[in-house]
Amino acid sequence: MTLNKTDRIVITLGKQIVHGKYVPGSPLPAEAELCEEFATSRNIIREVFRSLMAKRLIEMKRYRGAFVAPRNQWNYLD
Repeated sequence: MTLNKTDRIVITLGKQIVHGKYVPGSPLPAEAELCEEFATSRNIIREVFRSLMAKRLIEMKRYRGAFVAPRNQWNYLD
């Protein structure tokens, strides 16, 4: 089974969060930085953020960006 780009990035960022690269309460890199890191468009990064929010790994804060959610909210294996 081949994963699309969005799913690959969701898995990569999800693992980075779960393994502690980004700790609860810390901000994720800006959309533009993630676009460069993964060589993709902002639309894909926004889809990734929606998926990570559905798994409750991140929270979006208006005008501030994406932040790692508290560990007790995580639902990574949905």
